Amino acid sequence: MTSSSDSIETLLQRFLAVRNVKEEDFAKIKIACYHFGNASFESSCKKAADLHDYVGFECDADVLFVYFDFIDEERKSRFLGDCGKGMSTHARKVCFVLCGDSPHMPGPTDEDERKDRSLATLRIHMVVHPLLDELGTEHGPPIIFPFFRPSAGGGKQPISEMGVKQLNMLAGGGKEVFELSESWFVSCSPTSSNFLEQYSNMYENSFSNGVLWGQQYVLDQITTMIATDPRAGLYTLTEKHEEYRNKLALWVSTQLDKFDEDGTFRGKMTQKYKSREGFGLILMRKAKSKFYATMKREEATEVGEKSA
Repeated sequence: MTSSSDSIETLLQRFLAVRNVKEEDFAKIKIACYHFGNASFESSCKKAADLHDYVGFECDADVLFVYFDFIDEERKSRFLGDCGKGMSTHARKVCFVLCGDSPHMPGPTDEDERKDRSLATLRIHMVVHPLLDELGTEHGPPIIFPFFRPSAGGGKQPISEMGVKQLNMLAGGGKEVFELSESWFVSCSPTSSNFLEQYSNMYENSFSNGVLWGQQYVLDQITTMIATDPRAGLYTLTEKHEEYRNKLALWVSTQLDKFDEDGTFRGKMTQKYKSREGFGLILMRKAKSKFYATMKREEATEVGEKSA
């Protein structure tokens, strides 16, 4: 389990490793923080940058950490203006963007707020991807760090009122589930696109299939696929859409479990899709298609009801 300060330090260490920065040059690396007034996130950035040159926010920093706990038109405008300039003046800049819930936010006061926050994270994903595209940058899949939030009584905060399979899907197993996840994206200029490839080779492709295609990974990938689809901006998401996305992710995970446990089924799917990963990718694409087909049907029903 990790805290957000640990995740920032981890991402910074990975940047240094991919860039092959020598220890004697650590102090030359400029670290910037775009925090929209979130003092906790700024403090974690400063702590992680202890051996480097922390510059607050400057467009020519080598590494920029950004946090959107929520996003609106004003923040979009600021981000595009400041980061667009930074990307054009510093082609080797790497930007790590944290989206939605994290240890930098206080715990939700009730179940309704928890659900609203989860839905808000999906909405942020759907806005951040087009923003990164508008900046002309390239970005990779989500980088996930689990965390826990202490309960009011001081212990770990469980997530209750869910079925066992859904709990397993969301947090990787265990009878008492208390894990939440930070969701980061790494972005860089196209002139530094080899950074993304090297990062992937060092910190993603080296994972075993069980980790890379585990239950949390499936949920995060489907969330990203939905958020980056061109149709994303056509619909307003509600809590029931988030629940439907979770059901689709559970369906994909169940099919992958069957692949692992049923030799006959595995043989047929391997012959058709070449590998577990190929099978999983097709399933996730089908899940995305099902999601937007449902959205379209709902829209048509609403239009029919209004015209009746």
